Amino acid sequence: MSIIFSSVPSGVVVSQSKDGSYSWLGQYDGMSIKKAIPMGEGTCCVLLIDPDASNRSAFENLLCIDVNGRPTWIAELPTSPDVFLDVSLGSEGLIAHTWSGMQILLDTKSGIELDRKFNK
Repeated sequence: MSIIFSSVPSGVVVSQSKDGSYSWLGQYDGMSIKKAIPMGEGTCCVLLIDPDASNRSAFENLLCIDVNGRPTWIAELPTSPDVFLDVSLGSEGLIAHTWSGMQILLDTKSGIELDRKFNK
């Protein structure tokens, strides 16, 4: 297992095992991380924060942080109330799924929505 991303200020460390899967340690801003995807050769990391980490009905819980723990982007939700439930890296960008049934294609560098479709 090797460390792929580390942010000492935020306490987030992401490692990759030999089979290519990721594991992570730490929390972001006191909230549990549901999924972490290192990007940019370890210069940033996409974090999916556990949707249950907040009691708000609309919770923008998908973001990318740099090695200093600062957000470089925060993905906007398509509707309210809503939360992101899953994210994966596809050939065209990040593919995020929301509780409301939307599948959203996001730009990996900016987090800007490129496309969406209903997928429930």
